Amino acid sequence: MSSGIESYEFFIGKRELNSILRLAEEIKDFKVLHLSSSKSTPAVELLKSLVPLLNSLGVNAKWKLVEGEPARGVAARVSRALQGLLDLDFPRDVEKVYVEAQRAIRGSLRADLVMVHDVELLPLVVDRGFEKWVWRCYSDISRPSPSIWPLAKRLVEMYDALVFPCREVMPRDLDLGKALVIHPSIDPLSDRNKPLSETEILSVLSKFDVDPDRPIIGQVCDFELYSNHKDLLRVFERVRERRRGVQLVVVGRLSSEGAWGLYEELLRLTCSCRDVHVLTDVDGVGDLELNALQRSFTVALHLSSRDGFGLSVAEALWKAIPVVAYPVGSIPLQVVNGLTGLLANSLEEVVDKTLMLMKKPWLARELGQRGRDHVKRNFLITRDLKDCLKLYACLLKSSSHPP
Repeated sequence: MSSGIESYEFFIGKRELNSILRLAEEIKDFKVLHLSSSKSTPAVELLKSLVPLLNSLGVNAKWKLVEGEPARGVAARVSRALQGLLDLDFPRDVEKVYVEAQRAIRGSLRADLVMVHDVELLPLVVDRGFEKWVWRCYSDISRPSPSIWPLAKRLVEMYDALVFPCREVMPRDLDLGKALVIHPSIDPLSDRNKPLSETEILSVLSKFDVDPDRPIIGQVCDFELYSNHKDLLRVFERVRERRRGVQLVVVGRLSSEGAWGLYEELLRLTCSCRDVHVLTDVDGVGDLELNALQRSFTVALHLSSRDGFGLSVAEALWKAIPVVAYPVGSIPLQVVNGLTGLLANSLEEVVDKTLMLMKKPWLARELGQRGRDHVKRNFLITRDLKDCLKLYACLLKSSSHPP
C-alpha cells in the first residue's frame, strides 16, 4: 500500500508536490475507475501505489480487479499473441473473460473515466456509455500476430486514448492521434524498493542459501520465452571461467501458463551447479525478498530479447546496482550506455562488460549512483501520477484527444 503524497516530498521537492496538488484539484469532481484482470500483471504493481495516491489527493479513484480461472488462462495467451509470439483466435478465447468481466463490473461502472490495464479486457469498450475510456498497454505489441491484430485493432481504436510505455512498442499501423507515452514507474516506498538494513538483506540471502561474501550476477525477469534465460546461463558460465566463485541468482514469477515449463527447464539445466539459484514466488520470494536479493547483486543483467519496459531494470538502478542489458524496447531510456549503465549487443559483450564491472568496483559504484539519479528524475511513481492527472484532466475537461 502506498503512503500519502506528502511522503514523497523528500524525493521530488515542494515545488513538484504543489504542482501535483494543483493538477488533482482540476479533476476532484470526477470519478475514475481502473480495471485489471489478474494479480500478476505489471498493472497490479503500479495500481497498488497509484490508486491510493490518487485517493490521498482527494481524487475519487477506484480499482476493480477482475479475477477468475478464465482470466488467468486467457491473459497470457492474448498477451503473447499481441506480442507476436503466438497465433490465437481472439474472439473465442476472450469470450469467457469478457462475460466474466462484464458481470464483475455491471452495476459498479459509475465513472467519468475508465482506464483498462490488461489486454484481455479490451472488448469491454464495446458496451461503453458516455464515459471516457483509456487503454494502457505494458507490452511490446509492435509486431502482433496477424490472427489477432485486425479485431484487436478495431477494439483499440474505440478508446479515447491509448497509453504505451514507449513509442518503440506501438503497432506501426495504429492511429497515433490517440496514442501517447507514459513511462511506467516504480514506487520508492513500496516493499520492492524501500531501503533495507544489512541485517534484513543478509537474512534473506541466508534463507535462500546465497553467499553474501562472493560476487552475484542476477536477473529479475518473468519466465517467458523472450526472457532469454539460456543466454543468461551462457553468460554466467563464461564469466565463471574467468572469475571463480561467482554466483547466479535468477528471480521470476510463475505468472503464466508457459512459465512452469520454462522454469522446470531452467532447473534441469542448472541442477548440477550449486552456485545457481533459481527463485520464484512459489519459493517464498515476495516483494521484500526480491528487494533484498536485488540489493545483493554485484551486477544486474537484463537479457530479454524484447520488452515493454522492463521495470526490474529501473528497480535495480534505483538500488544503485550497475546494469548490463540488451538494448531492446525502452531499455535504452533507462540504461543510457556509459552513463547510467552499460548496453551490450552480443553475449560476448555482456560477458566482457560484466567482468569489467567486477574488476572496477569504482566504475560499478559510479554507474549505480548515476542510474539511481536517473530513475529519481524520470521513473518514480510521482511522475507517473502527474502524467496520469494531466491525461485525466485533458479527457474529462474537453472533447479533444490528449497531446
